[in-house]
Amino acid sequence: MEEKYLNSGNLQVYLQDRYRLVQSANEYITKAEPWKKYKDEATKQEAIDDLKFLLYIVKNLALLTAPVLINGFAKIQRMFGNEVLSKIDSSKNMMNDDFQKAFAMKEFTVDLKPEIIYQRKEKTE
Repeated sequence: MEEKYLNSGNLQVYLQDRYRLVQSANEYITKAEPWKKYKDEATKQEAIDDLKFLLYIVKNLALLTAPVLINGFAKIQRMFGNEVLSKIDSSKNMMNDDFQKAFAMKEFTVDLKPEIIYQRKEKTE
């Protein structure tokens, strides 16, 4: 967890900041519509690039929330099947070389084994 949040002891603000990133990623995927682009050879590569970008965001959000959302992080580690990511122990100090290396990875392979990390909650009006 970042020092500015630790010093203030405000976990709620930390999680709210992370949630804003999740909302931005959701907006991106909704607008990009990679599932539609993938069906057309002319836009297939664009869809793949969109999905790579989203995997990068998911990886980094998982790393940033690992100290708090331990079970979710463990699911992402299993789902990605990535060697560098699998070395991270979220129960220990996250600001070590393994964390820095995993966070800095811009391109990485994944062995996707999809599973639901968190159930989507529908808004009730």
